[in-house]
Amino acid sequence: MIPTHPCSFLLVEDNAADADLIQRVLKKVDPSNSIYLARDGEEALQMLDQWGTNLPAPMIVLLDLKLPKVDGLEILKSIKSNKRLKMVPIVVLTSSNQLKDIH
Repeated sequence: MIPTHPCSFLLVEDNAADADLIQRVLKKVDPSNSIYLARDGEEALQMLDQWGTNLPAPMIVLLDLKLPKVDGLEILKSIKSNKRLKMVPIVVLTSSNQLKDIH
């Protein structure tokens, strides 16, 4: 069995069913995992601005590409251009079959 330890996740997902499923899986792996949920791109950017000041920085970002208000690619660019956050691993989630999204 792979040893687990608590992680902090920023989940950026606008689909409530997908967000619920991901959160349940992460909690099943380790109930002590911290999961912060942003339901749109604007909320995600606001949370990212608070990392390191009001909130501990996430260990992993789970990022949907298709989001209301600000899309996932803009959030990805914002994270990678931020000195504090650029080393945080990002897992991109999408149900899109568009080739530009996949690339």
